[in-house]
Amino acid sequence: MSTAVLNGNITNDGGETGAGTEYGFAWGTSLTLSGSDTSTTTLGNYSATGAFSQTIFTLRAGITYYFRAYATNSAGTGFGAIDNGFTTGTDTSVTRRIRLFDKVRIKFIEGRIKLIGQ
Repeated sequence: MSTAVLNGNITNDGGETGAGTEYGFAWGTSLTLSGSDTSTTTLGNYSATGAFSQTIFTLRAGITYYFRAYATNSAGTGFGAIDNGFTTGTDTSVTRRIRLFDKVRIKFIEGRIKLIGQ
């Protein structure tokens, strides 16, 4: 799996000051951001205009994704333009199997594996 950081910016509140009811991103593999290949990541309520971002962790490697930001308040919902797309890198995760013998004991200490005896 690959990750990406999506960035958005609420630049206008439509004249409605105070908290918005929702903001976030629509993202997916369809350029139109419609259909079953589209997901929505909602970041909750917002209290002012400004930049925001969200890391998406569930992207498939080697796939082109599109996204746009959105925000909703009592004046309505505003959508950013759909970006030009980005392609995730190839999956670089590595799975390693470690075989431990019955008489070896290990302990995790501060994020490290330490041999504590046989």
